[in-house]
Order: sequence, then C-alpha cells, then structure tokens
Amino acid sequence: RVRLGINCVLITTPEKNILVDTGPGSKRTAELKEQLGLNGNKLMRGLRAFGLTARDIDLVILTQLHSTHSGGCTKLDRTGDAVPTFPKAKYIIQREAWEGANNYNERFQDAFYEDDYLPLADRDLISFIDGEEEIMPGVSVKDFDGPARGNQVVLIERGSERIAYAGDLIPTSFH
Repeated sequence: RVRLGINCVLITTPEKNILVDTGPGSKRTAELKEQLGLNGNKLMRGLRAFGLTARDIDLVILTQLHSTHSGGCTKLDRTGDAVPTFPKAKYIIQREAWEGANNYNERFQDAFYEDDYLPLADRDLISFIDGEEEIMPGVSVKDFDGPARGNQVVLIERGSERIAYAGDLIPTSFH
C-alpha cells in the first residue's frame, strides 16, 4: 500500500466556517479499515480543537463525491438512517460531479455510496455549481476534471497568501 493522507481543510472567516471535504466518515469504518487501512475518523475531534461543532459549519465544499471525500457528509442516526452530519451547512458540489456519482461506470463502482450524498439532496442542502465560481471573497473553486468528473480545486486567498487545495488531483509529492 502507498500511504496517503485523507485531508480536510477548515477555513474560518468572521462570517463563515467552511469545511473542504469531509473525509470518509464513520458509516463504514470496518470496511474502510480493511480496504484502505483507515484507523477511524478524526474530523470531529479536529473541529473541537478549534472550538467548533458540526452545527458551526456553514458551508461544505466537496472536491468530488468519492466516499473518501464525501463519506463524512452524513452519519447514521439511532434508527440507522443516514442524516447530514453538518445540518446547518450548504454543500457545494459541481453539477458534473453529481451526475458522475449518480451515473458511474464499472471503474468507479466502489467509489460512490449514495447514502453519503443523497440525504443532502433530500433535505435541499446542496448548491450545485458549474465550473469556476467565487464562493465568497477570498474563496473560489475551479473545475479540474481529474480522478473523477467534476473534480474541483479550492482556491483560498488571504492577504498575500494563496493556497490551492487540489485534493486527489495531486495525491502525492511525486505528482
């Protein structure tokens, strides 16, 4: 196995708390441990370190809908139903990524799980975009088809700093 990080980015501004990707979540921990060697989900603990809870997240930008990026969008409630992890958030997804996740071919048969993202649509929490868009001043997205259709890169500008969160488009330093 090649060891890779599954990272999320937290962007805090005076107006909004933005989460980029949600990681694999906790719905399939045993399966993902076997498949990918994952040892649990540390996202909520990471948010708590910044004094935030799931209810404090205003926007979730998903670079793509593969389960390692969107699995944490939902969690299982007491009845076993998938419900939004970040109930007050709007989820920003490229329309092409949505179409790819709902009409995938055999190459991606194990990459998408509908319970990661369909409950968001059922509750009208998704904001679809097409291509490049400014999410808010200093935060924009640009469509770069990469490992999946509708893969988007998040561009962050703060003062003189510029950050590009490329997700799986650049998965290792060798890329």
